[in-house]
Amino acid sequence: MDESEVHLNPPLTKVWARRGEPARVPAAGDDKKRAVFGGWNYRTEQFAWRISEHKNSEAFLEFLDHLLANRSEGRRLVLVMDNAGYHRAKKVQRFLQKQAGRLEPFWLPPYSPELNLIEYAWGYLKETATNNYFFGELERLQNAVAQACCQLNSSPDSPLQLHFKSSEDFR
Repeated sequence: MDESEVHLNPPLTKVWARRGEPARVPAAGDDKKRAVFGGWNYRTEQFAWRISEHKNSEAFLEFLDHLLANRSEGRRLVLVMDNAGYHRAKKVQRFLQKQAGRLEPFWLPPYSPELNLIEYAWGYLKETATNNYFFGELERLQNAVAQACCQLNSSPDSPLQLHFKSSEDFR
């Protein structure tokens, strides 16, 4: 699991313009953003997500509640996650201790996003839904992000496939 931000001002990636003419892209002026919390279930290949106003421990706990509410009965969740400050907050640690039989954190080494495969989901999300496009208002941005997140769950032939052959490969 991980989180990412989407911004009202469009991130520019590949932009075409005529030679000698700068590319003109509208911007919101005051850049507003939303946090997207996501978790990839490697067993079912389903993407769980939530959009939030903030990227903090309260929003993170709400996402963990969402994951627990939607888990298969009797199955333990193993959360592969980075060391963001709000992941390590005292209230999050207390929550994880209370959920010890249901939720197990697997902490990635510091500064190692390449080990968290959900980073590919964020790349896909931004490439397909937000880059180079001006939404003008947060609601339109959120709708585009929600649609891209839903597409990840639309079929077994999802546009993004994240696989581990076995847990041995991960260890």
